[in-house]
Amino acid sequence: MMGVSVKADDSKIGKFGTGLKYAIAGILRTGGNISIKTRGTDNEVYTYIFTTESQNIRGKDFDVILCNGEKLAYCTDYGKHWKAWQWFRELHSNALDEGGDSTNKPIDGFDTVVTVKHPEIETCWNERDKYFLDANIPVVETINDNQILDCSKGNAYCKGVLVGTMDIPLSVNFADADLTEDRTINCADQQIACLLAQSENSAVIQTALTSNYPNYHAIWSNTPVSEKFLDAIELALVNCRKLANNLANIHNNRRGEIQRESFEPTQFQQIKLTKAIEFLKGAGVEVEAPIEFVKTREGDDLYGYAKDDKIFLTDKAFDHGLHDLVQTVLEEHYHLTTGHRDETRGFQQFLFRQLVGQMEIATNNPL
Repeated sequence: MMGVSVKADDSKIGKFGTGLKYAIAGILRTGGNISIKTRGTDNEVYTYIFTTESQNIRGKDFDVILCNGEKLAYCTDYGKHWKAWQWFRELHSNALDEGGDSTNKPIDGFDTVVTVKHPEIETCWNERDKYFLDANIPVVETINDNQILDCSKGNAYCKGVLVGTMDIPLSVNFADADLTEDRTINCADQQIACLLAQSENSAVIQTALTSNYPNYHAIWSNTPVSEKFLDAIELALVNCRKLANNLANIHNNRRGEIQRESFEPTQFQQIKLTKAIEFLKGAGVEVEAPIEFVKTREGDDLYGYAKDDKIFLTDKAFDHGLHDLVQTVLEEHYHLTTGHRDETRGFQQFLFRQLVGQMEIATNNPL
């Protein structure tokens, strides 16, 4: 594999200045070869060949790195935790930083050529799309030069270079990101959360709201959040849908808690509710919690919810038959008595246990 370069541009991938040293150390440590040819200001071509020499320091053997026979100030243990793909990433990034590229064929005519002979580097070059962003992946949204990508891989890139993975079905290419010296993203879930909260794209926002991966606790009162993102949180809260941790606080800190207008049920509605409670009592379910009545809002499809040891029924809960009203009261009763929230695994398991129990009674066949 050869890296080539010409002139430097204004968009540098490199940041810490240690990547080339790590790559040289790793390649030599694992039996590979690396050399650099570069054209000096005098237009002469200079060749630098890297080798190793064993040296005993305080009773321990080290392979010190040499450049053209001259000892350098580090050994092959430098960056020992790095993998081959990280060496390749650094070499290829350096080439891109200087306006060049990488190839697995002999090449000439460039200011600098880095030549590497190593089977793992060759493999990485063949699989380079794993580590460098495919320019053909569509961009769904751009937020302050950061790109949300139409890709389900869950990769985090910085300037097109892989810097981490995310447990979320989209990818992000940061224009700039807080990276560790290993060129991996630092506190990835927090940086992702702060980016997604600025989204104006409905599909991106829905992915963000339903994923527990981003750490939304990283969003402080002064962190930018889009109005569309807050609208989506509000709609989810109005309908008591499950949200990732801290999203409700983000909304409440900016817009305040959602307030619902109460109403007095009509005589007909009260009769339906009485019948529903009596039916449940006859089935062995005692609904003892106070019941209050609230109006729905625009976009609200909520029938009921449980809060503060009370059951709240909306006007929509009475729009359908008694069967639906019984179902709504029963669900909110169970939320209060079990502590399980909507759309949770625990609530699902509880309901299935109830169902199986009723099957035992119906079949007179205890399990």
